[in-house]
Amino acid sequence: MKRNIYILSLLLILLSSCEPWYDFYHRRPLEIYYDGEALVRLHPDWEHLGERPELMTVFVAKDGDSITDRFVTSRIDSFDMHLSAGDYKILIMNESMIDYQTMSFYNTQSIHDMAARANIREDIAYNAPNKHNAPTRTRENSYLMSPGIIGTAVDSFTITQEQLDTYRQFLPYKETATPDTFLLHLYDTIYDMTCRLNIYVRTNGCEYMRALAGSITGLADGFYLSRIWRTEEEGSLWLDEWEQQTATLSDLMQRDNRRRAPHSPYTIGEEGEQDSVKLSIDSVYHDDGIVHDWMVCHTSTFGLRHGKELLKDRLAEDNKLTLLFRLRNGDMWQYQYDVGKLIRYRNLPEDVFAGDFDQRLLLDHTLQLDLDIVINYPLPYPDLPEVPEGNLPSPFDVTVEPWQVGDSTTIRM
Repeated sequence: MKRNIYILSLLLILLSSCEPWYDFYHRRPLEIYYDGEALVRLHPDWEHLGERPELMTVFVAKDGDSITDRFVTSRIDSFDMHLSAGDYKILIMNESMIDYQTMSFYNTQSIHDMAARANIREDIAYNAPNKHNAPTRTRENSYLMSPGIIGTAVDSFTITQEQLDTYRQFLPYKETATPDTFLLHLYDTIYDMTCRLNIYVRTNGCEYMRALAGSITGLADGFYLSRIWRTEEEGSLWLDEWEQQTATLSDLMQRDNRRRAPHSPYTIGEEGEQDSVKLSIDSVYHDDGIVHDWMVCHTSTFGLRHGKELLKDRLAEDNKLTLLFRLRNGDMWQYQYDVGKLIRYRNLPEDVFAGDFDQRLLLDHTLQLDLDIVINYPLPYPDLPEVPEGNLPSPFDVTVEPWQVGDSTTIRM
């Protein structure tokens, strides 16, 4: 018994000598050190893109143009990133790179040089000038795919160490303990970087036509995602989707304007009032207010090459439009036009090219403007010859080779 009392007394002395009894029962809780990082929250605006994407890609470059992070997320309305101190550039793009079948991406390690370029069409990579010549497949006659909708936004910001030090702290250890964080909100509008090319060709003799195809040269083959620049390399588009319209030119253009209003500060008319849009048709269009037959083509494109955006910088031969009409009797009629000086921006008044207007401001907005080409009087518009009903070929064209007599063969039964 005495031995047990002695042992308990010894343990009590040892415990009391290690630490005062007050600290033993009121020990300070564990502390965790949080090194501050900024929380950057993106708020993309997809209204001007024309459609809501399923995915969003965010490229991040820190202290330069080399891409240091890349995020692909389905959180397209609000996305958070935790970033340390530094100078940042970010590029936001709808969808992911592998979702684009009509274009490929180049220089993907540099946010400054990253470019999207249209792929080459494999089904049409040749010209057939008439029904007698065999198609030729050469690089010069290759055609670009019409690009799908691709939208981008670029932003830059700086996170300083002083901003992060303000939120560096010690916190009591708890499962629910979260430190205060420097929060940066970014609001960016995503614009469609493709534009629509509208071609209106006044045509006489549409009733004698079986099909129409064509091409146009001198268009940009892509654009730089972060520089708002088209590429300087040119490409050609194959135009095989045409429709016949019977109307006045102004009615056609107003109808197309209501179908897709361009996103530009120069758009005439308020949203929801597209019926009241007034088109400034100048001498190029020559709308005489008379109903004609028109062959109309709408196609998606990257637009005019860098350095050729402004009318004063273009030559007529920079863009060549070729039209191939196949008549009902099988004959082919070809028309070619140098249209570099005929390309106009939709709803962009011509007087913005004159005077002391800020040309750089214009270039920043031409990316989202539709392009128009009108082939009308006094140009030699297509006038197809009459094809009488009796001259139509038979739908069945069968060639029978003469019977060949060969050697006899013995068949054993």
